[in-house]
Amino acid sequence: DRIEECWSPDGMKIAFVSYKDMKDSQNIYVANYDGTRIERVTYTPYAKRQPVFSPNGKQVCYVGYPRGIGAGGELFVVDLETKKEYRVTKPKRLKQHHGDLSDDMNPDWHE
Repeated sequence: DRIEECWSPDGMKIAFVSYKDMKDSQNIYVANYDGTRIERVTYTPYAKRQPVFSPNGKQVCYVGYPRGIGAGGELFVVDLETKKEYRVTKPKRLKQHHGDLSDDMNPDWHE
């Protein structure tokens, strides 16, 4: 099984991608450090990968694939309190050859 996870800056929470139920579109969940209080935080109908907590632990950035995995990843942020998701990168235009698309694969936060 593929594991994609990230610890919050204070070490009290973990964000992870669920690959268990494919109809669940690989959504992101957040749980307490001991595995309790698991909460789904994304609800959009496309695959998501590489969750990363913001420095204050109030948001999670992730790579989303709204046009499919082969069309390249885009960066999104979800606010953990409101569960609102925001696109960070500009939507990419599909090109004739998918190899021409750059892929945003490793989100990171900087203060």
